[in-house]
Amino acid sequence: MQNRATPGLNPVTGVFDGEKHQVNIEGTHSIICVGLTGTEAENIAEEVYFRMLHYQSLIRDDFRLSWFFVDGTSPVQEIPTEARKAFYVVVTCSWKHVHRWMIIPEAPLIKRLNINYDEM
Repeated sequence: MQNRATPGLNPVTGVFDGEKHQVNIEGTHSIICVGLTGTEAENIAEEVYFRMLHYQSLIRDDFRLSWFFVDGTSPVQEIPTEARKAFYVVVTCSWKHVHRWMIIPEAPLIKRLNINYDEM
């Protein structure tokens, strides 16, 4: 059983090896492709979709992701605005990352702490 005041203490060697931690992070990103017509927005989204497919292994390696995938595209939708008609398509990407770190205590351990104070 490890003492929580001394994380990472190896009981055999008496050396602080460090305490390993890990957290899994997941997320999604949305790329919004806007055009003046529905066909234009759809063509832009198709180009973005295939570019992301072509580069997904490079993105995964560069950002050290354990998983990256281009999910797909949404149907063409109209932007609700009164100024000008425009359309958009959303390209979604999902990713997962395992973040690992180690805590190694570098300060000396305090065996006893005595705090005295005087009231005035």
